Amino acid sequence: MAASDAFAPPEAAPPSTTSLRLLDAAAALIDERGIDRITMTDVAVRAGVSVGTAYRHHADRDALVRALFDRHTALAHRMLVEAASTPHGSLESDVRALLDATLRVHRTVPAYQAVRTWQWLRPEARGDRTVAVEALAGALSDVLAPRWGVAQDEGHRERIVDAIRRADALVLASFLDDPTMDDAAIDGVLAAVEAMLVPVLRADVVA
Repeated sequence: MAASDAFAPPEAAPPSTTSLRLLDAAAALIDERGIDRITMTDVAVRAGVSVGTAYRHHADRDALVRALFDRHTALAHRMLVEAASTPHGSLESDVRALLDATLRVHRTVPAYQAVRTWQWLRPEARGDRTVAVEALAGALSDVLAPRWGVAQDEGHRERIVDAIRRADALVLASFLDDPTMDDAAIDGVLAAVEAMLVPVLRADVVA
């Protein structure tokens, strides 16, 4: 098994067409109303399926939102690894490309911010977040460590994990504070995150 395979997102069976319709419906409703104001009946009606069918796919609303979180996690993983796979000329430029990809996820993936916040505030979901962050950190390390000339030791991976957590928390908090941030505000957030992360990652780079 290739090294990067060890850090791929957890494999799951391909979702059925009905599952996709339910997840798409849930995401649209969450963006419209918020998680606390939707029910399984709402989701079933929007998806065009019976309520019983919705419950056969997901035990309850929380299970449905967790499934949406899993889909978001896999999509964010792919987008960030794709961004990291293209060299950008310097550590700073690589970091900015990753932050730009993070921003695209927040701005373009339906219900991403609401679902991420929901997960973040649930202590019992900490294990799921840890698995997702460690998988992403391993995949990014596989791509970036050889480029930056650093050893892929435990310390390096811990710093990548720390960088991901810091960036994710600050970007998520910024959108919670101002969901309609304009480009200037967003650029300020990304510059602040970059200034925080680069010294952490720079410690690894061989001069």
